[in-house]
Amino acid sequence: MLINNAGIVGPLHNTISKAESIAEIQQTLQKDWGQWDTTWQTNTSAVVAVSAAFLPLLDEGNKRRGWVQGKRDAQHRVEGAQYDTSDQRTSQIITVASIAAFNREITAGLAYTASKAGAVMLGKSLSYSLAPWGIRSNVICPGRECDRSLYRVNQDR
Repeated sequence: MLINNAGIVGPLHNTISKAESIAEIQQTLQKDWGQWDTTWQTNTSAVVAVSAAFLPLLDEGNKRRGWVQGKRDAQHRVEGAQYDTSDQRTSQIITVASIAAFNREITAGLAYTASKAGAVMLGKSLSYSLAPWGIRSNVICPGRECDRSLYRVNQDR
């Protein structure tokens, strides 16, 4: 099993909702522009890079459980191999994204939100692409919807 669990916040844009003018929104969006690349590299691009690096080990993990290696139309066990027949697990990738990927309100910054939404999409795409190889891909999104009253209290601290 591989767990992609990296994340950084990046530039904050959570003051947009308090803006009094388009100019304030523009300034907020342009602030700390250079941090976007680092946020995307950590939260999104790393999902692909690390998953690709671990694919041979995930394929080998399936072999150890008695699954046929390589691409196949359905899950097949190796005949005569010594394995626990009740063990139906296959190798998997779990990508940790964030509930922020689905929120409309900007709570952690646009770069964070967009990069975690990208991580969700990558996890879904890997699920489809790796299924014939017997490697599962799932995404979990910790967090909860923003409770506006709690958010305001935390902002005042």
